[in-house]
Amino acid sequence: MSKRRFLYYIVLPIFTAVTVSCGSGKVVTVTNSEAKGKPVSTNQTITIPAGIHPRSEALLSEAKTWLGTPYKYGGTDKVGVDCSGLVWNVYQTALDIKLPRNSKAQSEYCTPINKKNLIPGDLLFFSTTKGSDNVSHVGIFIGDGRMIHSSASKGVIISDIDADYYVRNFAGAGSVAQYHAMLATPVPDKKQEAPGQIETAFKEETPQQPLPQTQINDTPAYQLTPVKSLPQKAATTAAAAASAPVTTTVITPAETSNSEVSKELTPQDARMQVLNSIIEQKIDSIYNNK
Repeated sequence: MSKRRFLYYIVLPIFTAVTVSCGSGKVVTVTNSEAKGKPVSTNQTITIPAGIHPRSEALLSEAKTWLGTPYKYGGTDKVGVDCSGLVWNVYQTALDIKLPRNSKAQSEYCTPINKKNLIPGDLLFFSTTKGSDNVSHVGIFIGDGRMIHSSASKGVIISDIDADYYVRNFAGAGSVAQYHAMLATPVPDKKQEAPGQIETAFKEETPQQPLPQTQINDTPAYQLTPVKSLPQKAATTAAAAASAPVTTTVITPAETSNSEVSKELTPQDARMQVLNSIIEQKIDSIYNNK
């Protein structure tokens, strides 16, 4: 064997790595050109911008928890995950959106967009299979020209999308329709007060005008006459009745009209009538007993 052939079989593997395509099952040949492109970002953190939409915040927060997870072909958990499995998990957990399981199907599921119009949460697709234009790798755009993805050699990392390797193998970008629909829906401000609180505050700031009151007269409508003693209980005896005024009817012969004339008796006359009546009753009883 010649010296040149010996170097061919010994040195070439140092610059060539054979990996499994993300979700496609095809063999991917990654050469030393990947190292020249510096695809691994020097910033391996995800910073969530202030004021970002809550749905985007949820998605980035979930993606952040996967950093450092080992690569595993067909893996779907943090023991090991592949590129499409990472995307599938992040969307499912953060937004309850279920995407297809492999990268090629995910690219067909998404709405194609221009790379310049990417927003955090959009997907980037790459054709990493030598001699094929089929999509075999996917990452999630996180802003600032970076993406999070599961690298076959390094696990879940953050890479610069403008690195030479990813520029050369770029196959397109896409947006998930359900995710963008969520972004188009206004989210109530967390600091906004509840309607009941607003109504109460308005009532407190705007006091009601007092109702007009009628004038009150301090002078009573009647006079109170003080008394020195309570009235005596009415007597029920004949003597008490005798003391009360009695109205009798007297027939006057001189009057030709025989009309009844009422004359009010004095107390003395009334007593005399009672005594006369008693005497007459006694006389009658004497005669009747004979």
